[in-house]
This record gives sequence, C-alpha cells and structure tokens, in this order.
Amino acid sequence: MTKRELDNEARLSSFRGLLLSNEPDEILQSIVRECAESAGAPIALVSLVMGSTQFFRAQHGLPPNLEVAQATSRCDSFCQFVVQNDAPLEVEDAELRSDLPQRLVQEFSVRAYLGVPLRVGGEVLGSLCILDGAPRTFSETDREGLQSRASAVVKRLLELRDAEIQDATAEPLNMASELAVIDRALFELGPIFRVAESVVAKNLSPEEAIQALGVLSELGLLLPDLQTRVRRLRIAAESEAEK
Repeated sequence: MTKRELDNEARLSSFRGLLLSNEPDEILQSIVRECAESAGAPIALVSLVMGSTQFFRAQHGLPPNLEVAQATSRCDSFCQFVVQNDAPLEVEDAELRSDLPQRLVQEFSVRAYLGVPLRVGGEVLGSLCILDGAPRTFSETDREGLQSRASAVVKRLLELRDAEIQDATAEPLNMASELAVIDRALFELGPIFRVAESVVAKNLSPEEAIQALGVLSELGLLLPDLQTRVRRLRIAAESEAEK
C-alpha cells in the first residue's frame, strides 16, 4: 500500500458511525488490556488511522492528556506505517529510527512499538498495537498474541458497523426534516469555532475563559446528534442506490 492510498476514498469512507464513537466499548477495552498484560507493556491501543488523525477507539495506559484527546495527528503516529504497508511494524528503539516521527518519543517517552494491521471490509483501517517507554525486543509470543487478538478486534469492529446499519434503518426517515436539522446545526457551529479560534489566538482572562468553555461545550452537545443524522442519511442513500 502506498502513502497516497492512505487517503483513497474507499478507505476513508469506511470511517463512520459506531466505529468512531467516543464511548468506550467493553469488548475492545478488554482486548487492549489483555494485550498490554500479556506482553508486559504499559500501553495498548486500537488505533484507527484517518485522514489527518489517528483515533484511539480503545486504549489502555495512555497518558492523561492523550486519554482525554483520544487522538493524535496522523503524521506523528507509528500506526500510519502499519496501514501504509499493510504489514506489522516492530520498533525496538524509536529514538534510533530517523525514519519515524519523533514527537511521541520526545513528548511521551515512547521507545518501543509493535503493531499489526486491522483489515475491516477489505480496507486496512488501523492497527492493534502495544507501546513501551523503554527499548525492548519483542518475542514471538508477543507477535503471535497480538496477531491473534487483532482478529478479535476486527470481528468487533464489523459488529459495530453492522449495528450502525440496523440502528439507522430501525425507524422511518424523514429526509427533509433531517436535512433541516443538519443545516441549522452547521450554522450554529460557525460561532462556536470562532470562539475556539479566539482561545488559541490570545490569552483570555479567567472570566473570558469560563465563558469560552461554556460556548465550546455546546459543540460537544451538537456533534453526536449531527453525526447520527448524517449517518442515517448516508445509509438511506446507500440503500436507495442498491435498489
């Protein structure tokens, strides 16, 4: 797989619905915990490599700030190379690898990495990986254990995808009403993003910061509903196209 193909439409269109839910999934969480414990590694992730970010669909042991963000820039990730090459990646000491991005090494002390591809519906969407803060050599048991659990992760991601389709088609869809809600929500997002820009652009007083956070919290309320409605419309359109 070439780097250009990381951004092909078929692969990126696979990121949808419950695959991108921020709610922890008990099955995926259990798998990453088992991966970390089995390999004696502090961190394990189900990482979905998207257009500009890698999204942690499940995680064990992340630093607090990454746990809250649930994502990093794709260009900073090691998982991008697993997806790009459709092959496992093993790194004994990232500090010695000039071909790898160094932000995770410098800011989060990541030194060792082992990741295997997650192929969902014919597309490699991400990686199941373990990370360590110290250089290490991974064993064949580590490799085999990760590969075996990757199959369980793929099975669960497929279940989430199928559940999305069932949920979206469970009740009648009024397309005009859905589009009206989406249009209104997109209009409301404009001032919210302008507030976000002002937070980045200047230092705010405590009172301004509290006010800005209140406005930004509205974004968190709008997005889940907006994503649900867009998902329902997309599935309805796909069903019509198949007829």
